[in-house]
Amino acid sequence: MKKQSLVILWVFIIGLISIRLILIIPGLTHPERFNNITDSRGYLDLAQGLLDTGKFHSNMDPTLDILRTPGYPVFLAMIKLIFRDYKWASVIQLFLTLVNCFILFQIGSNIDHSRRVSYAAIIVYLISLNASFDALLIMTETLTSFLLISALWLLVKYWTTNRVAWLVLCGLTLGLGALVRPSVFPLFFLWVILFAGIEWFKVKEKRSIIRFISSIVVLSASGYLLILLWQVRNIKVQGDFSFSPVGESTMKYWVFGEAMAEIEGITHQEAENLINSAPSSTAYIIDYIKSHPAPFLKIQIRGILRTLTAVDYRYWAEAISGKKPPGSGIVVGMSLNPALLVDQIKNGNYWIFLGIVALVIDVLAYSLVTLTLWRIFGYYRKDALLLGLVLIALITLIYSVILPLGHGSGRFRVPAEPFLALLAGMAFYGKRILPATVAGKGSR
Repeated sequence: MKKQSLVILWVFIIGLISIRLILIIPGLTHPERFNNITDSRGYLDLAQGLLDTGKFHSNMDPTLDILRTPGYPVFLAMIKLIFRDYKWASVIQLFLTLVNCFILFQIGSNIDHSRRVSYAAIIVYLISLNASFDALLIMTETLTSFLLISALWLLVKYWTTNRVAWLVLCGLTLGLGALVRPSVFPLFFLWVILFAGIEWFKVKEKRSIIRFISSIVVLSASGYLLILLWQVRNIKVQGDFSFSPVGESTMKYWVFGEAMAEIEGITHQEAENLINSAPSSTAYIIDYIKSHPAPFLKIQIRGILRTLTAVDYRYWAEAISGKKPPGSGIVVGMSLNPALLVDQIKNGNYWIFLGIVALVIDVLAYSLVTLTLWRIFGYYRKDALLLGLVLIALITLIYSVILPLGHGSGRFRVPAEPFLALLAGMAFYGKRILPATVAGKGSR
């Protein structure tokens, strides 16, 4: 890349970074706009409990310490100790998105000597309105995105050096990610399966079968270590060896409960009461879905679309102005009628242009991802490093989009935003470096 072009590119990137850092202002001046979610208050309560008593417990709900894992409350408690106010968590999380940019640059540099992948991935990530605004929320998603993309970087370091220490650190980082956000726990197993597939690919290239087995054991054991320690704590404190029942609770009361409330025209609390009053809540849920398959499926598809597109402009507008504008009704009503947008704009809802910009960015990003998949699976499928990166990034993105189902929103895509950017950036992949190392012939 020519020096003049490189200077222009960095000026553009620094400009995008500067625009993102402007969000520090509402984060510090109106912190109440970013901690008014029920889950946010729960995390803050657990953090305060740690500071007050040194124990992981909640003053609001005695069962909250079994439902929530300690990673994010510990993070918040450290913020309060250092900065004397929880509002600085929003600022730190915003800076974590910039650290994610650095990590994306490092990953791209490992696979593309020209660094076109690095620059493209950084730009796609920086223009993501979803990653920018949701970083201010006192929620787990942004910290999780940092841990997940860090784990991928560490895995790349292992693949390019064959040093087991990087694999251990990768596993520990995934385990820490699960302690921050329990949904990372099943994702960890998906990573192990994909990693095993890539390592088996290398075995067929005359790599040692012993090294194949040992590498899987190392990743699995180091990743499960922190999770196991938390399970041991739970059985000692609560008499329950489970990691966290939050996933089951979300599926029962939010994915199903919200759908049922909408279908029946009742409140969410009334839906919860009906579920809990049934002799078997599982049987009740299954029977209800069987009797209402079409509306239930429609609500789930709508939720997945909300996560996939991540166009929560109403919440972004509220973060800036303190007022939430009305919605267009397109996603909620599952209608593609552009007249709805026109009507909103005529009524003075100019914030909707923010949503349109976000949608255009999504179309660009997903188009680049499609190009990446076509190129990698069409021309580079025998390249272990590229194939591993693409598969892990793709599965992480799909998992993040689908998992919330009908309860979906753009916030749930935040952990996968760096992976979306990386996949988009890999559309600009050029000549790979370190071919001998990737094939398993490098330094031991």
